[in-house]
Amino acid sequence: MVKAKAQGSTTLLVSYRHSHVSLSARITIAAYLPLKTVDPSSVALVTLGSSKEMLFEGGPRPWVLEPSKFFRNVTSEDMDSISLALFAPPASRSSQQHWILVTCQALGEQVIALSVGNKPSLTNPFPVVEPAVVKFLCAPPSRLMLRPVYTRAQLDLACPLLQQNKQVVPVSSHRNPFLDLAAYDQQGRRFDNFSSLSIHWESSRPLLASIEHEPPMQLVSQDDGSGQKKLHGLQAISLHEASGTTTITATAAGYQKSHLSAAGGKQLHDLPVPVSASIELILVEEVRVRPEEVTIYNHPGVQVELCIQEGSGYFFLNTSTADVIKLAYQEAKGVATVHPLEPGSLTIMIHDLCLAFPAPAKAIVHVSDIQELYVRVVDKVEIGKTVRAYVRVLDFYKKPFLTKYFPFMDLKLQAASQIVTLVALDETLDNYTAIFLIHGITIGQTSLTASVTNKAGQKRNSAPQQIEVFPPFRLIPRKLTLLIGATMQVTSEGGPQPQSNILFSISNESVALVSSAGLVRGLTMGNGTVSGVVQAVDVETGKLVVVSQDVVEVEVLLLRAVRIRAPITRMRTGTQMPVYVTGITNHQNPFSFGNAVPGLTFHWSVTKRDILDLQGRHHEASIRLPSQYNFAMNVLGRVKGRTRLRVVVKALDPTAGQLHGLARELADEIQIQVFEKLLLLNPEVEAEKILMSPNSFLKLQTNRDGAAALSYRILDGPEKPPVVHIDEKGFLASGTVIGTSTVEVIAQEPFGANQTIHVAVKVSPVSYLRVSMSPILHTHSKDALVALPLGMTVTFTVHFHDNSGDIFHAHSSVLEFATNRDDFVQVGQGPTNNTYVVRTVSAGLTLLSVWDVEHPGLSDFVPLPVLQAISPELSAVVVGDVLCLATVWTSLEELSGTWSSSTSSILHVDPKTGEAVAQDMGSVTVHYEVAGYLRT
Repeated sequence: MVKAKAQGSTTLLVSYRHSHVSLSARITIAAYLPLKTVDPSSVALVTLGSSKEMLFEGGPRPWVLEPSKFFRNVTSEDMDSISLALFAPPASRSSQQHWILVTCQALGEQVIALSVGNKPSLTNPFPVVEPAVVKFLCAPPSRLMLRPVYTRAQLDLACPLLQQNKQVVPVSSHRNPFLDLAAYDQQGRRFDNFSSLSIHWESSRPLLASIEHEPPMQLVSQDDGSGQKKLHGLQAISLHEASGTTTITATAAGYQKSHLSAAGGKQLHDLPVPVSASIELILVEEVRVRPEEVTIYNHPGVQVELCIQEGSGYFFLNTSTADVIKLAYQEAKGVATVHPLEPGSLTIMIHDLCLAFPAPAKAIVHVSDIQELYVRVVDKVEIGKTVRAYVRVLDFYKKPFLTKYFPFMDLKLQAASQIVTLVALDETLDNYTAIFLIHGITIGQTSLTASVTNKAGQKRNSAPQQIEVFPPFRLIPRKLTLLIGATMQVTSEGGPQPQSNILFSISNESVALVSSAGLVRGLTMGNGTVSGVVQAVDVETGKLVVVSQDVVEVEVLLLRAVRIRAPITRMRTGTQMPVYVTGITNHQNPFSFGNAVPGLTFHWSVTKRDILDLQGRHHEASIRLPSQYNFAMNVLGRVKGRTRLRVVVKALDPTAGQLHGLARELADEIQIQVFEKLLLLNPEVEAEKILMSPNSFLKLQTNRDGAAALSYRILDGPEKPPVVHIDEKGFLASGTVIGTSTVEVIAQEPFGANQTIHVAVKVSPVSYLRVSMSPILHTHSKDALVALPLGMTVTFTVHFHDNSGDIFHAHSSVLEFATNRDDFVQVGQGPTNNTYVVRTVSAGLTLLSVWDVEHPGLSDFVPLPVLQAISPELSAVVVGDVLCLATVWTSLEELSGTWSSSTSSILHVDPKTGEAVAQDMGSVTVHYEVAGYLRT
């Protein structure tokens, strides 16, 4: 018995030996694989005019001794309805594969039989013939099916749509897809070949997707995975890079006649019922992830959602690094949830399983602890107002955390003191900054510190940020009234310290101009506003920000009339009173026109010179001002009588339009009565009194203080309440009542004698104040100066007078002063509250005003012109020049002064003669000083 183990041929030898007898016989035996059908396995299904390449394998091989006897026969039940042909594809020359091309020429069903074997021969008298049969169906299609062609699976994961056969599928709007067309019969069997069908393609929205007719639909035979080859109709769809939905329909209504003719088809007719298939394409963008980069605070309570948008909806997510985060994808929401595990950085990759893209979408995730805190705040806030502080928390990469993490950090902002209050605001500047409202409560300085607590409970603080609460910033004066050509300076009070530069601007530059120093000069009649802005530097941006601002009014006018401002019109002989010129309103004071350019001149006169004496301001210091500075004068009552005081104001250039109607001059006059002082003639004794203003006090001093025991009392009776009070130390105080009381002063001498005096004390309101200057300035020629010498320091004393002109011994007035500009003189408080020290620093005219804070109507105005007192006035000399310096100044005793130079190496000055020699280039200041008296 012989058993075949593998295909092939072999020779079987049988031999016999006995004694001298030797016998042998040979036979060739061939083994083969059974003949079987490979494609199709049992049934082939094609449309009319289409063909099927059938593949059989196995069966007897050509007889090795006589291969020419090998044969393959194929037969069918009805040779009139099909055509049969054996063929060998170029790629297959094996005798183990048998290819049959069967073409359908008529509809129907039959069996195809293949016989493989060898014919009988001498060496193979009883050959084996192996048969195999397969069913061949030629039928019309019952239905068609469309599906997109998907690329090979990424990461060995298949697109879920491949198993779902959905009729609504997403495709990328940026890549032209292929649609795969398949045909089926009534039994649901897929056609092996339907190439003879005439397929019509249609798009419901050609503007979104159109059918590519060139090249036409590709017909590709592909293995279905079981060794069976099925025909695929691949149709290219042209997309136009727009999102939307369109339906692609493929319809088979008949056969291609050319195809049928080439196949020898005997039935040329259309399909009984047209069949079609449709697929709805959703044109989508490539998959995107938002945000593409995110920093996550390392805290167990934190989670971040990454929004995955567009794409097919079927994704696979993986990360570049494990153990940094925990990642979960919620397909229904299209959201990837990230939970931090430990600090680090990684990339999340989102792979679209159903759309072909060159690379996955990526999101970079940083997990970080807190590195530092940063506080940004303008370092100045006005009391009663608010500024905003901005706080950011930075990670290890110096990038800010999102504000949504701040609750997990317990972010706080605190002040070192209670001069400010802090309130957290719900609003945000961006997604990285917490905003706090800082309210200034009390003037002072403090610091702000932000703090957070990490997940381990450790606290971290920011660097302290200094902040100042400053008093309200106000521009003064609140209203500027200027004559055309006049200049007044806007100054400020309050604001941050040290005072930052104030930026000035004016609303109407045709009315007035304002300089960077706040000097406002009137141009034409009209109104406007001057704004002053205080700026500070924003630490983070380096930009200037406004911390406070204020606005004052400006009125530019011309003088319609002038008035003499006299505080009283009846004065006692021997008293003085200041008078000055105003316009028709109180706002039109000397500040409005005293320094106008081209300017005004003021000419005063009295009708009776023996009654009233006119003196220029600073007359007491031996300064005789020119007429353009005489807007204010002093009048001195000499003898009793009535007289008229007149002033004429003249325009130096009437065409400048400073006076109404281009007038050359304006005038005004008033009547003043001078009356005699009451005196006792018999007996001829002095009857003096102490003059006090309400709510003032005075320490009485006598020539017996320290030598005798002094006592004080008020002599007024019970029916007359006293207007003053005095204590045992001689402190005399007035109240609010106006009137007169008598004070008794008794001195008990140590030798037993007593002395008593009675003094009347009158309490009266202040009627006016007057400014006088000291010291007296002397010149070699005895001539009066016309201005204050440059570099000199003088003292101004404020005197208070009652309604008769008498000077108060005590007053309660609180004084304030102002200048129309601050660049020519420096004014400061003197040793007492009614004195001011003025130092001249530059040549020019300054106007000084002094007034009572509680009674602004009690005011006085004086001009402060400053000129060089050293001659010659040379701004530049040549090295080698010799100068003879001189000054008109001298002391009362005509003492000689001393000359000096700030830099002797540049200008050498003889200290006695004033002879100077220029020795080198540079700037130098020359001084002349009479020791203990004056310096210029």
